Amino acid sequence: MLLFHHMALDHTALDVVRHEMQAHLLGQSDQLGTAVPYRNYVAQARLGVSEQAHETFFREMLGDIDEPTLPFGLTRSRATDAGSKK
Repeated sequence: MLLFHHMALDHTALDVVRHEMQAHLLGQSDQLGTAVPYRNYVAQARLGVSEQAHETFFREMLGDIDEPTLPFGLTRSRATDAGSKK
């Protein structure tokens, strides 16, 4: 049974845990990589890339988008609509 631990609450970590569990259940655990300490993951997440590098990445990926990414072209919310009703 999979018990949710604080490390498995994000999408990426949960995918890794599921993959590893499946490998063990199928007798393929020898194909898994060597386990590394969780502190390495934390260090990489905190120290791996600067804020400027993140900003540059997203500006390059999303810089040419010049309109809101709203579903179905919706530009008004219910809160906005409720305030404008007479």
